[in-house]
Formats: sequence, structure tokens, C-alpha cells
Amino acid sequence: MIANAYGKKIFSLALLFNSLLTIVSVLGVLQGFYSARYFWKPYPPYLIDGSFFWFAVLAAMFNIYLVVRIGRVKTGRLWFHHYVWGFILFVLACALLLLFGSISFFGIFVGNGYSFAVNAGRFFALGGLTLFIDDFADVSKRLTFGLRLVRSKIYKIRGAIRVVQGVLGFMSLYIFLCVTLSTSLLQGSNQTGNLVLAGTLLVTSLTSLGSLFMKMWRRSPFEK
Repeated sequence: MIANAYGKKIFSLALLFNSLLTIVSVLGVLQGFYSARYFWKPYPPYLIDGSFFWFAVLAAMFNIYLVVRIGRVKTGRLWFHHYVWGFILFVLACALLLLFGSISFFGIFVGNGYSFAVNAGRFFALGGLTLFIDDFADVSKRLTFGLRLVRSKIYKIRGAIRVVQGVLGFMSLYIFLCVTLSTSLLQGSNQTGNLVLAGTLLVTSLTSLGSLFMKMWRRSPFEK
């Protein structure tokens, strides 16, 4: 039982981190796309339009809601709730990036092409944010009640949400294929960044489509 609980928790944290990484990576691409005033066409000739990346952002946001539910298991904690450690790690990583990374707070979440040290700091910032979001419901009883109310409202429109997530999942898979195929043609064009982007998009799309197969939206909002 304990191993199963920790397995679910680790699995949900990994998927939650991937969702956040997807959002950050995709926002970096969208920033370049809109900064170029639509003259830059990302990942040609396969991607129809750069604005399609918004589908991946929405898919990742939907996934965050689902994977947090997967991780709702009882596990031990070291002195404090996970959200406390997550908040400390997030604040510490952001502070170090702002002091020594020559990067703005906005740049921590948007932008690509940073140095290895800066990306390492961003990794820890997202890791802290992952822990905080995963344990967010335990911040206060009032917040827990509010989140349960939101879950009950979402459950009432679960049929429509399943359709939306199916579309987002397939669109994310399409974007993944575009990134992969285009990168294979354009050798030397930020291979590491594109590899990370493609990997996160693949996991995001499979998580979205997998949730439909597992019928997660049909489960009661209060089901463990």
C-alpha cells in the first residue's frame, strides 16, 4: 500500500512537472512568434500556424487538473507540507536567477536559448512550483472547500470537457510531429531545446489521450 501510494505520487509529480515544462517551453516559442509579428513561421513546412501552440498550452493546463487528482494519496512528509518546501524551493531558485542569472522574473517562465546554469535554475523553480501546486489544496480548509466546489462544477460538464481534451490531445500530438519532423530537416537549429520541446509535447499529448482512455473525467470529483 505504501509503495503504491508513493508510486502514484511520484508519477503524478512527474506528469505535473512535464505539464509546467510544456507551458514554459511553448510560451517561449509563442513569444518569438508574436515578437516577429507573424513573419517567423515556426517549424516549417509542417506546422500550419504558430498560434496552434496555444492548443498545447491548454492541453497542459487540463492535464494539471487531472494529474493532481492522481497524486491525491496519503504520504508522509518531512516536517512540513509539500507546498511549504515547494514554495521555499521556488522562491530560492527565482531569487538566485534574478541575482546571478541576468534574467527577469518574466523570463523565468517565458523564453528559450538561455545558458545551462540559467536553465538549471529554471528547472528547480519549476520543481518547487510542482510541489506547491500538488499540495495546494492543503494550504487552508477554506481553499480545500473552494477547490471541491470547483471540481463539482466541472464534473457537471464532464462530457463537453472530454471532447475538448480529446481535441487538445490530438492537436498536441500533431504539434509534436511538426516539431520532430521540422527539426530533423533543420539540423543544428537549437537541437537541445527542440528535443526538450518535442519530449514534453509527446508526454502532454499522451497524457491527454490516455485520460480519455482511462475515463478519468467520468470519475466522481471526490473519488480517490
